[in-house]
Amino acid sequence: MSSRERTQAFWRLFAGRRRLLALGAGLSTLQALALLPIGALVLQIFDQRIPARDSQGIVVKGLEILALYVTATVLSLAARRMVLVAAADSVAALRVRVLTRLHELPMSWHYRRDIARLQTTVTQETERIESVAHPIVSLAQAGIVGVPLLVAVVVVSPLLAGLLVLVVPVLLVLNVALGRRVQRRTRRWIDDARTVSAHLRTTLHTMTLVRTRGADAAEEERGRALIVELTRSGLRKTWLQTSWAVTQGAVAAVAGALVLVVGGVAVAQGHLSLGELLAFYALTALLLRSVAGGSGAVAELISAAESLAAVQAVADDPTPSPYAGTQPPAFDGRVALHGVTFGHGAAPVLEDVDLAIAPGERVALLGPNGAGKSTVAALLLGLHRPWSGTVTAGGRPLDELDLAALRQRIGVVPQEPTLRPGTIGENIAFGREGLDADALTRALAHSGCDALVAALPEGLQTGVGDDGVRLSGGQRQRIALARALLGDPLLLVLDEPTNHLDVAATRSLLQTLDELQPAPAILLITHAADVAAWADRTVTLDGGVVVAGSPA
Repeated sequence: MSSRERTQAFWRLFAGRRRLLALGAGLSTLQALALLPIGALVLQIFDQRIPARDSQGIVVKGLEILALYVTATVLSLAARRMVLVAAADSVAALRVRVLTRLHELPMSWHYRRDIARLQTTVTQETERIESVAHPIVSLAQAGIVGVPLLVAVVVVSPLLAGLLVLVVPVLLVLNVALGRRVQRRTRRWIDDARTVSAHLRTTLHTMTLVRTRGADAAEEERGRALIVELTRSGLRKTWLQTSWAVTQGAVAAVAGALVLVVGGVAVAQGHLSLGELLAFYALTALLLRSVAGGSGAVAELISAAESLAAVQAVADDPTPSPYAGTQPPAFDGRVALHGVTFGHGAAPVLEDVDLAIAPGERVALLGPNGAGKSTVAALLLGLHRPWSGTVTAGGRPLDELDLAALRQRIGVVPQEPTLRPGTIGENIAFGREGLDADALTRALAHSGCDALVAALPEGLQTGVGDDGVRLSGGQRQRIALARALLGDPLLLVLDEPTNHLDVAATRSLLQTLDELQPAPAILLITHAADVAAWADRTVTLDGGVVVAGSPA
């Protein structure tokens, strides 16, 4: 990122909190005004009070200097507090914006992302951004406080001020040269940190696979190699930043020594008073401390800017949502595809497909693997937008409808049921937490989960583990069915719902579906002939087109 791009990124970050930043800048200005008289007071002490042996005057001036330092410190802390609050609020707003955008982006966007790296971007990168308060204050104070101090040292001694002209170009060259190297190292370190975090999340998420494949040693070795590379890149970055800071400190120390030597000679030759030398030295020390603090802050801002760019890229991703309707649906369970063509890549998965399901009708969707059956379900749920054709619900195009409200009237059992960390009860109630106990009782009974829950010591409070690893496939299927049935949906989308069920359990499931009142429309995706025979009619897909059955 260039300096201009970093500035623009931070300017956008603080949108809505710029008044707070301006207040911080105002307090920094007052801090500068509090520091400026210190030079004059030092000069008075050494050129007037000490020669006059005015002990009381020396004490008074010393107390005045102390008061100015205390005042400047209080103002500095207040300024930092303002920027800290602005930074915290801005990062919180950015997190909310990213979270909102993640819910708005289409599933096709999520399918293309490495979830582990995306999680790192959203969590760890925003943590780095929170550190911007300190460097921003340092840079602001370097400018706001440094400029008047520079003017003051020129007024006190133009001769000695000329020495600073030798120092400033050196600091600028160091800032530009080392700053670019720090930026490159920081970018590499951040990328390595993302890789390590993503690897760890993936390993934890797939630990069962790792163990059953006997791949622990290989995964551990890969993780160790990634950690070694992260350590190396972090060491390079930190060493470069440290060298940068030490070099700048050394330049400042050399400048201070030159001031003492040249100033001492000028005092000895009568060209400068001792008070002027000490006043100049005091102001120069404040100036160099301010400049050094601002220079060190640049490295921190580079790191934060790289993270900020990654997070803002997610928040500002222009990928449109599949649908943006707002009308409340008058839904009766009726859904349809009209001449729909759709694919995930260049080639279509479905071509000119017509399919309609009437209220209360049971339709079995058959076909070989890859025929597009699950894609039909995703299109009916509005997870994707067809390339051509129209999807309707209740006789109205999805373009017009509030899909969140529509999905509240639909129950879904995916081919591989997804369970969230928590309890059985929390998983069943997910998305329908406001429903009463009677609705939960009906869902448990209809799905056969009541017997499952009764057999567990903790009942509905039984933890399911990550992705439901503490439960069997059949138990996960039952919980997913109970979740789908909660709230008496008008449409059920069941994708291979008997995958983990034996013959008796399958028969029980079909009987349960027969007894549902009011009877929902049902789209049943299956490979089982006996399950398909239960439906009112069957539709067969092959190669992305309807090859058998009536699309109605």
